[in-house]
Amino acid sequence: IISSINENNFNVSKINIKDIYENEFSDAVDIKKSLINNLNKFDLLIATNQIEYISNSLTHSYLNEICKLSDHILFIDNRDSAKFSNPLEFWSKNFADNGFIRDLAFYCDNIYYYKKFNLNNISAVKLIEYYEKSIGNLNSKVASFEDLKEKNDKNLFDKKYYRAISKDLKSDVDYLNMQVKKLKEHNESLVKENSILSHDFNAISNSRWWKLTKPGRMITKGIRKLPGVGSLIIALRVVKNGGFSALSEKIKYKRQLRKIIKKNSIIISHFLPAKMAVKQLNTHFDKDIKFSILVPLFNTPTQFLKEMIDSCINQTYQKWELCLADASTDPNGEVYKVCKSYMKKDKRIKYKKIENISISDNTNEAIRMATGDYISLLDHDDFLHPSALYENMLAITKKNADFIYTDEMTFGKDIFDPIIIHLKQDFAPDTLRANNYICHFSTFSKKLLDKVGYFNPECNGSQDYDIILRLTEQAKSIVHIPKVLYYWRFHQNSVASDISAKPYCITAAIKALSKHLERVNLSGTPELIKSTPGFYKINYTIHDNPLVSIIIPNKDAVEYLPVLLDSIFKKTTYPNYEIIIVENNSNNSKIFEYYKQVQKEHSNVKVVTWEQGFNYSDINNFGVAYAHGDYYLLLNNDMELISENWIEEMLMFAQRDDVGIVGAKLYYEDNTIQHAGICIGVGGIARHYHLNYDKNSPGYMGRLIYAHNVSAVTGACMMVKRAIYHEVNGLDPTFPVAFNDVDFCLRVRKAGYLNVFTPFAELYHYESKSRGDDMSPKNFKRFQNDVKLFEKRWSDVLAKTDPYYNPNFAKSSKEFIIEMKPYTETQY
Repeated sequence: IISSINENNFNVSKINIKDIYENEFSDAVDIKKSLINNLNKFDLLIATNQIEYISNSLTHSYLNEICKLSDHILFIDNRDSAKFSNPLEFWSKNFADNGFIRDLAFYCDNIYYYKKFNLNNISAVKLIEYYEKSIGNLNSKVASFEDLKEKNDKNLFDKKYYRAISKDLKSDVDYLNMQVKKLKEHNESLVKENSILSHDFNAISNSRWWKLTKPGRMITKGIRKLPGVGSLIIALRVVKNGGFSALSEKIKYKRQLRKIIKKNSIIISHFLPAKMAVKQLNTHFDKDIKFSILVPLFNTPTQFLKEMIDSCINQTYQKWELCLADASTDPNGEVYKVCKSYMKKDKRIKYKKIENISISDNTNEAIRMATGDYISLLDHDDFLHPSALYENMLAITKKNADFIYTDEMTFGKDIFDPIIIHLKQDFAPDTLRANNYICHFSTFSKKLLDKVGYFNPECNGSQDYDIILRLTEQAKSIVHIPKVLYYWRFHQNSVASDISAKPYCITAAIKALSKHLERVNLSGTPELIKSTPGFYKINYTIHDNPLVSIIIPNKDAVEYLPVLLDSIFKKTTYPNYEIIIVENNSNNSKIFEYYKQVQKEHSNVKVVTWEQGFNYSDINNFGVAYAHGDYYLLLNNDMELISENWIEEMLMFAQRDDVGIVGAKLYYEDNTIQHAGICIGVGGIARHYHLNYDKNSPGYMGRLIYAHNVSAVTGACMMVKRAIYHEVNGLDPTFPVAFNDVDFCLRVRKAGYLNVFTPFAELYHYESKSRGDDMSPKNFKRFQNDVKLFEKRWSDVLAKTDPYYNPNFAKSSKEFIIEMKPYTETQY
């Protein structure tokens, strides 16, 4: 590596090489910690077997830091079998966000895998020239490698090296051709636009009218800078849009707002109209509830502290107290002075100086200060929406909620410029066991807290996760408010910036999960999902090794069924299963020969014959009549296994008393996602989550990484307990082709069970190859009938947002497209 770098004229003596391994949880953690502590800017930053394996969810934040340290960054992996975890396009895009482009002139002849990026200081035109020149060079290299391959001279060429480099170079050529095309189109568009603008500008600036009106423009520019002119302009806009009556109403409610909250009322109007704020401030609820907002303080920056306190003062529900437990190192410092200043102005603000023991102990001190009926958790550097407590009151009075949480937003310097908007599911226990998706803004009754106990110092670092698990175990009414009411500040010292920087948080989270499983009488072992700090997998203990009956409908498909069965026989590690093939009017004689062969070779395979026409529901119901298993695993014939322990991964959920159906993670042949759970009401009746995402994508907020609850899963691969299947009378034959699986899942959910998607059972699905296209003219009418029947049966479900989705996502397009609407009160 060093010799290759020297050949490229880098001064190796200036490269600071150090040991960056400190713990077992994440190499990426230590890269970042080691590098950002070095104040020098490196000539070249070499990442060997490290950065390329950071999880996708963390890549962006790490590259933001790393790209500040050098203008030249080189990825190297010199192991024979290694592969980069993401395609070239992924890295090119993430580096481009930081102003870096791929260095195609850099070449190391003794390194298998490498990618180098440089800070880009050239124009789009020069970039096109550079890319085109590089494409020519790369094509020459590919050709030379092809010659070496033909010669098959082992002294000159290693086959593994050829496969790695040649494939990578061809990928570069394809990618660069695409980029050049896009750059040219963009450049041509800019040139054309610039030409039009220049023509228009010259015509205007040289006109007599423009020259004569110059004094007036100068006067107007000066007037705009005068005090109050900005407000006058806003007033004129209001008059233009709604007339003088609209302006009069706006002024009236602004004045009323200032009378009710004399200071900082203008901040409220940034989030909701003054009329709505006044209405909320004057609302009288049936229940008399006081909120105790708990905030442990520790060396909080003054500006952050003031904004946090102001966000409490500006609540449109005014019956609250703010309990500040201050563990700052300076007892008479700025934190103390700011808090004392606020206390003089507002008696609802309580302050106590405490010894810094631990975050749990500090929060417990704040609890002891509280006299409210409900407890709300707020971090010392964060910010509340003005309607946060008001919305909580609606949930308490309308839904008798004893545990409430909201959506949240992470921001940097500007609260109106979000980094991440986390739009959450309604309460989902399996999702919560995989990660603390609830987090902020959490509010719960004091009685519930007294029942489960205060914060546990044994879980410091994940103390919120621990207490949320305990509270939701005992809560009788958990309400999710699908509104962004909490603003989580992202800065260098905040938890929002990097949970993985504190490994003890992960240890504490695993401890909290273990205790949770004991309390709810579930046998299992939690573990960190590799390279994804903050995401966890529960390995539930499988009891008694029950028989699993795999039901496979089949017609002909002699080229697909053997592939599926071979993969099951060769890969499946679970020992106790049977396979029931439901033969459905095959015409190919070879398939019957195969049936005889496979039954002869495998005693656990049975073929039964369905002689009527195709009806997916009827065929599966017919198949289960011959099944002896305690669990049914419905499986399409156009599948192929990836995971050896696929049955175990599904069975560990299906065996639970509270779980109905379990679905697997399915891929198309090109390693894009075909199925990762089903969302109801998006893009019509239903849509697969993360459809066509890359196999390695983490998905929205990491949902492709961990097991979580969904409304439905595909019938192409689903496991269900025998008793539950018959409890809801199996699949409904009135859905012969489409929506039978979704209908089945909704009936199981209506019966009180949870449905689960697990990404740890993986298969290829060659998407209905043996059945054909539902949208062909022959099948279109049948499909339309299925749509009408589903809409009639599940009209109430379709009218609402899927509880495992979020109403702030668009329903008309593909999933996870954020469509934030202006704030309105939640209607229950």
